[in-house]
Amino acid sequence: MSRYALIEANAVTQVRDRPAGFNPADVAHKFDWRSVNQLADPAVDPATQRLGDWDYTVNQNDVDAQRAVIALTQQEQDAYAQNQTDIAERAIAKAKYQALKNGTGTSAQRIIRLEGVVARLLRDAYGV
Repeated sequence: MSRYALIEANAVTQVRDRPAGFNPADVAHKFDWRSVNQLADPAVDPATQRLGDWDYTVNQNDVDAQRAVIALTQQEQDAYAQNQTDIAERAIAKAKYQALKNGTGTSAQRIIRLEGVVARLLRDAYGV
């Protein structure tokens, strides 16, 4: 399957996958179908940006398609930051749990590790 764009008034109105063997020249008298060149996604900072819908640039013989970069709202940025914090805390809890399983440290150190692991589990399970 190849991707083609329907051009009307020098703007993209539809983008469709067409089966192999589709020849835009066969319907050129009725429709202006042009092949779509899908460009690489632009680099984004996941803490402040995300990829949006496709932007199309109509060229002489084809169409370039590239994803738009959209700024995250403050709420989305806060959610991303919280998620990154949660991932880091889970990694620490996992390391503490492994140390508990290995039996390393004094009893007091093991109790402190155990409290940290339980606190992380309670946050994940109950939001405490």
